[in-house]
Amino acid sequence: MKRKRVFLKTVIVFVFLHGAAFPAAAGTFEEPVKQSVYFIPIHQCLEDEEYGYLAPRIYSIFSINLKNQAAIDLMTPETAASPLTLADYDLDGLIDALGDALHIDACIVGDYYVSGETLHISITVVDVLSGRIKNCYIERLPADLDMIAGIEEISRRIAFEIARDLPALSREALVQKHINSRLRKKIDAEEKLLDEIGHRRHEIQAAVFSGIHTGRTVVSWSNTRPLLSPPLYFEYSRYFDNFLHVRAAMEYLPFDLMTNDAGKYELGLGLLFGFHTESLFSFSFDAGLSLTYDDNEGSTALSDEKDAAEHVMRYSLSIPLQLGISWYLQPSFFLHIRLRWFGLTYTFEQLSPHDYDYGGRTLLYSNGFSPFSFLCMSLAVHAGMRF
Repeated sequence: MKRKRVFLKTVIVFVFLHGAAFPAAAGTFEEPVKQSVYFIPIHQCLEDEEYGYLAPRIYSIFSINLKNQAAIDLMTPETAASPLTLADYDLDGLIDALGDALHIDACIVGDYYVSGETLHISITVVDVLSGRIKNCYIERLPADLDMIAGIEEISRRIAFEIARDLPALSREALVQKHINSRLRKKIDAEEKLLDEIGHRRHEIQAAVFSGIHTGRTVVSWSNTRPLLSPPLYFEYSRYFDNFLHVRAAMEYLPFDLMTNDAGKYELGLGLLFGFHTESLFSFSFDAGLSLTYDDNEGSTALSDEKDAAEHVMRYSLSIPLQLGISWYLQPSFFLHIRLRWFGLTYTFEQLSPHDYDYGGRTLLYSNGFSPFSFLCMSLAVHAGMRF
């Protein structure tokens, strides 16, 4: 009985140790994936015809030794489906192109020159996903008849060190590395865009369609009902820092929407102060003063006395409130969506309120403050330019 128990314990311990020593046997074994390395052709720093022949020789020697490294998957312009070289891009542009077009993990850049009797060789390894230099190897050797053998020797050593610094990774780790790289590039691009936007402190908007309005905006003749209002609109904004701004706006309506009388027009001026957030979708809040001036000649259509041809003028002073969101498509252009309340409004009239009876409906504006001004709002979508 004892022997059976001892034997059973021995079997259990053996199975446990076997599973610990060989975990791949219990699950599916995944072979590591080699990192893709792009070898850019060697170029000569100083144009010297006497040593110009060395460029292809050095490149060939290093290519052979790099291909002999089992840990890396070497790619050259000769083997790539889309050959990319420094002749087509600068180094930063080439690194971005390698990551986007060929999904390269690292690239190798090399150059050489001969000074006096010494050959100088520089080999740089750049991590494509991060854009950072992983390592730089600088070698010097005599420029004599034995330099090819010397190049062969240093290339074997450098190729071994490069392969050691670029080990094969699991597929999951490699995919995660690419995902992190894309996220980092996206964040860097957004930060660069925001930085460029932040350095531009002026905005201009000009539009011939100001949006959908309920009640009075610039058009003081309208009732409190939705209507499309196409006044000419211009606005200049000055951004002082990352938080505060001031806006100066003008609206001009060359006719009355209710009577379509070209002899009637209105002009609105506004000065708003506010704050905003710094992002690609920037929120803003504004408050200030808005002055509306109406000059409507021949307003008999709105008067009980049909033969009268009075020169009617109206001034309205408002304290508007405005909420907005800005979408910056690029540093120079943006899109604004705004919701505006005219809020507290004081109106100076030249005619008494009963003179504004039109078709059985009395307009809702008179001297002094009007509670209906709180019902008046507008929703506008404008595009503009930042500089």
